[in-house]
Amino acid sequence: MIIASPLADHLVEPTMMPGGTLASFFGWLVGTGTGSGMSLIILAAGLIGTFTSLGSYVFNSVRNVEDIIPDHDSALKVVMKETPLET
Repeated sequence: MIIASPLADHLVEPTMMPGGTLASFFGWLVGTGTGSGMSLIILAAGLIGTFTSLGSYVFNSVRNVEDIIPDHDSALKVVMKETPLET
């Protein structure tokens, strides 16, 4: 997130202007001109997030996290049974 603004201003935005290097590849998708570089960065961030979450589904520990880790309420009940409150 910190590098998104300098990346957009100095690298992606100029190359997405009409006649720019990336305009011929991605111009049909996000357009060309002002704002198209930031659009390309947002699209890339969304795709990276999507593929990361889908890729993490490959690991059993991530896929079965609901079964592996107990719910907060049930863990609290166990702790309360072990250490009753003093009255």
